[in-house]
Amino acid sequence: MLLAASAVYPQTWEWVNPKPQGNNLSSVVMNSNTEGFAVGLLGTIMKTTDMGSSWQVQNVPTKKFLYDVTYSWLNDVFACGDSGIVVNTWNLGNNWAVTQTPVTTPLRGIHFLARDTGFAVGSMGKIVRTTNQGAGWHLINVPYTRNFNAVHFVNKTTGFITGDQGFFAKTTNAGLNWDTISTGTSSSLFRMYFNTLGTGYITGTQGRILKTTDWGNSFVINTSISGTGLYDVSFVGNFGAITGEQGAIWTTTNGGVNWTPVYFGHTPFRGITNNFTNSFIAVGDGGKVYTSTNAGVNWIAKVSSPTSTIYSSAFADANTGFIGAHGNKILKTTDGGDTWNEIVNPAGSYMYEIKFLNSQFGYAVFSNGTYMKTTNGGANWQAGQIAAGMYGWTIHFTSTSTGYAAGDPGKIYKTTNGGANWSLTAQSSNVYLTGITFTDSATGFITGYNGVILKTTNAGAAWDSLSTGTTGHLTKITHNQNGVILATGIFGRILRSTNNGANWDVISGLTQYTLNDVKFMGSNSAYAVSSAGELFISHNAGLTWIREQSKSGNTIRTLSIVSTSRLMLFGEEGNILKYTPDLTSTGNGSNNSVPSAYSLEQNYPNPFNPATNIKFSLPFESNVKLVVFDVTGKHVSTLINNKMNSGSHTMNFDGKGLSSGVYFYRMDITGKDGMNYSDTKKMILVK
Repeated sequence: MLLAASAVYPQTWEWVNPKPQGNNLSSVVMNSNTEGFAVGLLGTIMKTTDMGSSWQVQNVPTKKFLYDVTYSWLNDVFACGDSGIVVNTWNLGNNWAVTQTPVTTPLRGIHFLARDTGFAVGSMGKIVRTTNQGAGWHLINVPYTRNFNAVHFVNKTTGFITGDQGFFAKTTNAGLNWDTISTGTSSSLFRMYFNTLGTGYITGTQGRILKTTDWGNSFVINTSISGTGLYDVSFVGNFGAITGEQGAIWTTTNGGVNWTPVYFGHTPFRGITNNFTNSFIAVGDGGKVYTSTNAGVNWIAKVSSPTSTIYSSAFADANTGFIGAHGNKILKTTDGGDTWNEIVNPAGSYMYEIKFLNSQFGYAVFSNGTYMKTTNGGANWQAGQIAAGMYGWTIHFTSTSTGYAAGDPGKIYKTTNGGANWSLTAQSSNVYLTGITFTDSATGFITGYNGVILKTTNAGAAWDSLSTGTTGHLTKITHNQNGVILATGIFGRILRSTNNGANWDVISGLTQYTLNDVKFMGSNSAYAVSSAGELFISHNAGLTWIREQSKSGNTIRTLSIVSTSRLMLFGEEGNILKYTPDLTSTGNGSNNSVPSAYSLEQNYPNPFNPATNIKFSLPFESNVKLVVFDVTGKHVSTLINNKMNSGSHTMNFDGKGLSSGVYFYRMDITGKDGMNYSDTKKMILVK
């Protein structure tokens, strides 16, 4: 079994769709008629100064999921997220800082009752509090273990917490004590809105909406308005709006007595806010942003995607490419992937795989067992049926006449006349089949569920099942001109063979997520994409891999190598990203004088007394900040805060004068092309 190395390469990424970004957004807040912030997946923070018409992505030193965002003061904004972090700015986004609270579990809700004092709540009944404007946070011990989802204060003493299984708690002494209040529901409760007169609304799973008119002591409305989740709520007077699943925004004009839904796509809206007038902003999955200026009567898409999940992609040349997407859509580009336009789908179902044999001959397979082909670079397409009732997942042609298609358990179809007729080949497996490649006209391989790889040496007349050393589902398979074969699968596995499938090395440890696609660029460079927006790069034909986090944290389903200087990645929520490879990387494992990736190493010695060394590497000249803080988040020392040259560096930290205990050191870097890197490690001082 091979183990994979992991690192971060500062390459060039660009969002193509949607703009300015497509990560899921979970929360949004406004503090004036025009200014607001939205947060979400992969540390995304966006700012608007024109009531959501345009957004600027912020430069934030974290990639953690951010769940909630709030203002604590006119210029101070706080967000909370995974691993117990809190992110804040004190100058409306010009600078952001990350603080580690005493907990390491997700914090899902945050709110301030005054500029100095705020609360964050999260998983496993955790509540943390700050009384010094977020400089430090301390844990509040409460007798709860269930997950908390939101916290909200209506004044300096009265606040509320919502949680799983209908949990609702109230404080009247600024969070010193919390009393549970029965809600009469077992639905998980999410976010809430309260006005200054004691009227409040709470959303939850199973379409649950609760209303109180006495500061949460009792509920006058406890009903379900939908069979799916409702996530956030916002009110201006009697006008209210709620976000939910299936692209729904629910509105009311009579204080919640009646609710009317409108739907935009099928992906959830997560967060909603208002600008203290009848204008609302709703945000959700795929980075979508919708606004209303008339209390929810009409909504305008400010950030949206023309399509949802993209399943397949292929390019005929450096300009012309095609993608298959949710809703039976096919889109085409003629400018290398910068812009896309929908074309007619001749099959009327999902296009799960598309390939080009050369610049003129292309082909695709659809979920309803239809195929289509082009002989003029995609200018025109012809469609036909492979087999009635077939579910098509994968297709491959070895010439303009001979092709193979598969999908349904164990069924492999072959054509020898360019798709005019298809016949069922010998059946060798009863699992779903997911990928096909041929190393020559006679020798081919097919991947499938349960670690299955089938091989033929006689152009599909017979298929043999190979021993792969894994039982995990496999997704795609490819090969290079030297006969190296790569197959991707669940749990970040890559199978590699250099002897025509006789033996397979299992490369593990790349990621915990599924690898959905793999492609070769030439003989040595290979690329694979994951369900966490990761790109894995090999420069030695798949022997070792480096991890690069794309700008998306969503699932990447497929990638296309447009040219040696451009890769296109496609996935969930219609995400499309453009990537410029590092053509200087050789991947040969040589010990170059300039590091190939940013890294922060564990201090040595550790534990230490009283001094220790902290080593880090910079592939480019970068702005570096290295700080030390204690377990309460209190700043202890700034070791570096300036520009440094590329190379490996070592800093000495002297703990003389400090008490024994756990300390943390965090490095934040701004480098080439705005590339950000942040890492935090723990060290122990023992005296």
